[in-house]
Amino acid sequence: MKFFTQIVVLFILGSLHSWAAEDKETAIDWASAEDIKSHIILTLEPQKGEVASGPNLAHSDKILSEQFSEIYLVRSTHLDDGEKYILYITALYADDGWRDYTSATAGGDDVPLALLSKTAPSCNDKTTCKYEERLAVSLSFFDVIDAMSAGLNVILTGNQTSHIKIPGSYCTAIMQTIMIE
Repeated sequence: MKFFTQIVVLFILGSLHSWAAEDKETAIDWASAEDIKSHIILTLEPQKGEVASGPNLAHSDKILSEQFSEIYLVRSTHLDDGEKYILYITALYADDGWRDYTSATAGGDDVPLALLSKTAPSCNDKTTCKYEERLAVSLSFFDVIDAMSAGLNVILTGNQTSHIKIPGSYCTAIMQTIMIE
């Protein structure tokens, strides 16, 4: 009987350990501006001033998460530069070609696109290569305000075209972080 008790206790402890070791991704209701706002990180930075960084939008949609590992909308407010809205994108691919994004549109208008970094492909075999592009898309205050109701469709164009749909609730949550003085 003692041996049986030890086996049951070890099984329970092993189960608890594996449950505790699991990655627990926080569930966000992407249709709720209040829920998204509770996941926004606010910081004060010497060069950028007040910075509001939204949660990773790539987790909001299965198709987005297959094409992008990170998508963050960041609002920064600095006395000298005013408010800036930047969409930071990390595109991580496991195939055989660069996207080489060269332009971006938001709400039908051309917006500035900057390539922040490009990681050389690492190939395990000839069919599977992984590479990464980090991009920044500069959005205007009006792009974000207009997107509060219907959302914002950002289109990245290069060797391939990719669509990123930012929900209106995400833009609303970012705008709700503005301090009223």
